[in-house]
Amino acid sequence: MRPKTAEYDNLLTSLVNFDHGQMAGRNLNRLEFLLANLPNSPEKLDEIKPNIKAAVEAYQSLTSDQLDHIARHVQRLKPLQHLTVKFNQSKKKLDEIVCRLALGNLSATDSDRLRSAVPEAIRKIKEDIAQVRKSVLAQYSADLLRVIPTVLAGTVTLLRENGVGFRNITVHGAPMSLVFFDEAELMAIFEELLSNACDALADSERKELALLIDFGVEQVVIRLSDSGRGLKGAGPETLFQRGFSTKPGGGGYGLYHAHQQVERFGGRLRLYNNPDGSGATAELILKTVNRE
Repeated sequence: MRPKTAEYDNLLTSLVNFDHGQMAGRNLNRLEFLLANLPNSPEKLDEIKPNIKAAVEAYQSLTSDQLDHIARHVQRLKPLQHLTVKFNQSKKKLDEIVCRLALGNLSATDSDRLRSAVPEAIRKIKEDIAQVRKSVLAQYSADLLRVIPTVLAGTVTLLRENGVGFRNITVHGAPMSLVFFDEAELMAIFEELLSNACDALADSERKELALLIDFGVEQVVIRLSDSGRGLKGAGPETLFQRGFSTKPGGGGYGLYHAHQQVERFGGRLRLYNNPDGSGATAELILKTVNRE
């Protein structure tokens, strides 16, 4: 993996904020749809002006600022600077149109021009964001074939001290796929899950773990199951709360931080009791990275 800078991390944060709840993207789509389908009739145009006004306000109050954040961080990264000029040109054109719309300057004679100008500007912005995402994906490519064995080797002492062993380790799919995550942080998260599993097995007669890694086309599913006491007395929502720990003096990396980081990279982390009533499972779902 190529070395990252703090600016890649800032760019990732700006993309996460843009995607959060998908509101910013939906605002763009809504504005694009409304202005691409403007009616020629003045009467019909008056009917949809409230919808256009709402879309414009949503763009100005949220989407525009988030696009500016992305552009600023792109500008600070030399490999991506070539995208900045195009991105800013498309956004400037869109901002000018939106500003006129906010002032109520929309008539039937504007329809033909806006039908093509706005969708074209938005299309170019979306294309630029897609290229930015691809670059960020390349910077955060973690190899599970390196991560998992490294963590297991580093936790051998912990496992032996607790008398914990693996019942089975199963791999499905094509194990050459990379996942979208910071490799060092992924190691810390997996170590935390192993440590928590050992704690859960402390009072169990049968101290076994099972690991499943299922490589798919768009995601990789990792399930770490234990034969311990299960999630008795603490639901998944509680375990992911900030400051919560079942360990004396607090935990290590922490499930709260793990959960936050996994969601930041577009993945999912969940905990649930095993269907057979014995123990619990930590399920980690991560996006794959296209090597092209």
